[in-house]
Amino acid sequence: GSSTHTTNFDQDSDGLWDYEEEILGTDVYYNDSDGDTVSDGDEINQYLLDPLVSDIDRDTDEDGISNKDEIDIYYSNVENPDTDFDGLSDWDEINIYGTNLLSSDTDEDGLSDDYEVLYDFLDPNNPDDALQDYDQDNLSNLDERSWGCDPGNPDTDDDGLLDGDEVKRYFTNPLMSDADADYDGDGLTNVDEVDIHETDPSNPDSDGDGYDDGVEVKNGSDPLDENSIPTDKSSFYFLGLVLVVLVLGVIFRKHKR
Repeated sequence: GSSTHTTNFDQDSDGLWDYEEEILGTDVYYNDSDGDTVSDGDEINQYLLDPLVSDIDRDTDEDGISNKDEIDIYYSNVENPDTDFDGLSDWDEINIYGTNLLSSDTDEDGLSDDYEVLYDFLDPNNPDDALQDYDQDNLSNLDERSWGCDPGNPDTDDDGLLDGDEVKRYFTNPLMSDADADYDGDGLTNVDEVDIHETDPSNPDSDGDGYDDGVEVKNGSDPLDENSIPTDKSSFYFLGLVLVVLVLGVIFRKHKR
């Protein structure tokens, strides 16, 4: 003979076909076999709970919130202690930070909740602080996160150059101490260009006069003034050497005669 409930019927409207309930051992006529107020279908398909065991008052993911509260109040994942994967447990989001445990960025400012709680001056519930510049280094808090800089330290790599200046003006690395490097190869270190000569460490010829900044500094001209041209001492030395050779040549010829 044929077995009952083998066709695609769901007599108790719990989201499970009758034949599935027969396999699982749940009641095909009652949608909540264990009487825990969560339908058999939801326990199987949504929450991954046991439809034969009343586990609504348990805390499956051990996050400090009962399965019932996760399902009925917070709509969070009973199997995951960090429903939104933001690095903050559901319990901490509810009881400590007051953030949305279903969103990794509660205030939608581009800074994740777990990042904002690391710094006393950032608030995961305040969207305005992302564009502020707490350490006054000419980089917003949001830009600091993007570049990997410390939003509480104006000079993350401690090289004497502000993070914002490194990123926006000099195109140097704000995470690597490169003050003594010479990015543009003009013979001047980055920090000397910024602090002493006020030249551009990313441009070997700041005033565009055809002479590298280092050459101008060495020869006493102004690397910021295109009309200030360095004296090419080497050319004089060369001319002097040529004259000496010519004179010696003349003397030698006369001596041979």
